[in-house]
Amino acid sequence: MLLVQCDQEQTMKAAAKREEVELAWRQRLARFAERGLTVRAFCREESVSEFRFYHWRRRLQGLASPCGVDASAGDSALSIWGPLRQLTRTSTRARRLDRRI
Repeated sequence: MLLVQCDQEQTMKAAAKREEVELAWRQRLARFAERGLTVRAFCREESVSEFRFYHWRRRLQGLASPCGVDASAGDSALSIWGPLRQLTRTSTRARRLDRRI
């Protein structure tokens, strides 16, 4: 019985830690959308790897899919995906133009 209770406590602590990390990355991605920096410059400022940035952006985009999100909730952390997608498209177009020149 004591072993089961210990496992439950560890599971709850791990879940709380995951939620804390997820919230930190949502806030970080919101700052990225506001600043308009390149991913490389932003990651350098935030002292995180580009790999982690793309990992969390992809992971949180998956969580913010239309099937799992209540649009009436108005969660500002979820509203950053539109600007992030637009910024990515703009960056891709700029790189293509640079290659042509």
